[in-house]
Amino acid sequence: MGSLQDGTDRPRGIVTKLGAAPAWGRSDLMAIYGECIGVRERTPVTISALDGLECELQPQTSTAAIEGRMDLWIGAIGPLSVTAKNNGSGRYCATFSEPLDARIIAHFAHA
Repeated sequence: MGSLQDGTDRPRGIVTKLGAAPAWGRSDLMAIYGECIGVRERTPVTISALDGLECELQPQTSTAAIEGRMDLWIGAIGPLSVTAKNNGSGRYCATFSEPLDARIIAHFAHA
């Protein structure tokens, strides 16, 4: 433990937009490459703000639209069933059908 920038003595882990979190809690520090597979197309995406319940997706092409139910590959892990919806500004929120195992989040947090 140690004093963080905000003066608290919380355990060190991943520093997120919300403050410090354990390494298994959320991965905001790196961009993760993945792919959304829908009924009609496969779309390469950049994945961020990964936690056990949802993540943020940004298609690598501006013409791609990813919404509704689909399979998501996070690196080589998948397929994971998600429901994606547009957050605006070309970003999407994907909610996992089942919570991710904490080891998956920890893997990407330490990559």
